[in-house]
Amino acid sequence: MRFSVVIPTFNRKDVLRKCLTALQSQDYPDYEVLVVDGGSDGTEQMMAQEFPRFRYLYEPRSGPSVARNLGIQVATGEIVAFTDDDCLVPPNWLSRLADGYQRYPEVYGVAGSCTPPESVWRANVLARQELWHTWYAYGLSPDKAEYVASGLSVPGSTSNVSYRRSILLDVGGFSTSFARHIAGEERELRERLCARGYDCYLYVPVNVLHMRTYVWNDFFTQAFEMALGVRRHLQRRARGQSTLQETDRMKRDRIPGLNKAMGHHDWKLVSALIGERAIYLIGRLLPEAVTLRLITFISKL
Repeated sequence: MRFSVVIPTFNRKDVLRKCLTALQSQDYPDYEVLVVDGGSDGTEQMMAQEFPRFRYLYEPRSGPSVARNLGIQVATGEIVAFTDDDCLVPPNWLSRLADGYQRYPEVYGVAGSCTPPESVWRANVLARQELWHTWYAYGLSPDKAEYVASGLSVPGSTSNVSYRRSILLDVGGFSTSFARHIAGEERELRERLCARGYDCYLYVPVNVLHMRTYVWNDFFTQAFEMALGVRRHLQRRARGQSTLQETDRMKRDRIPGLNKAMGHHDWKLVSALIGERAIYLIGRLLPEAVTLRLITFISKL
């Protein structure tokens, strides 16, 4: 079973270098790495010098969905695995995914979790807030056992997910209608896969480390992006193009894990969770064009 690992990137060669270094250490023998770049910071030269066995692809059109679709098209593996350029995969990452496909030949995809390193989340409230979503919004606590379920019940974040290439080609890959700063293309892809009958997936407890920089402007933009993504999904549902039901993470009256955070007396985390929900609701209420302008402004701060 051959894997093709697809990584979109844009002007982040120093971050990407760490990601590729981790991928060099895989204990699985049969895989390729496809880096799809839309920037101009010397990533191609860096890869040629330091990672000559990995393949560089240039995609001038904007957006990670476009980049991932190019990777799907040129991949030579039976399985396409996705991670992000700011992630560090463990040495047994592909082995664990491959083992899942071998033990459960009926599944169409295998996914794991993604969390900040413990040293980071203990020191940074924004990293802790992301970890809280993983544990309580998605139910992927450290003791979560593997399970097989329908596609919408298994995590599908592109930081740690894989699919059979044949089904990705069958549905046309990721939707490019989710422009930059509108989150949700992973969920939309899984919906289309399930609608086509590809609705059996496996979660395995293999974790990828998220090495992003946890700063406040990213916190604000991510909350707005989530709001725009949910709005886009609900618009599609109203047109009969989506079966999305609002999850606890989307509902106005619940903040997953809030009581746990209060029980731990982590008031910084409580404030971050409530603040994120407030920003999310503002993003749901504002016109999309206004929210996009806010995101652009905040991201430049």
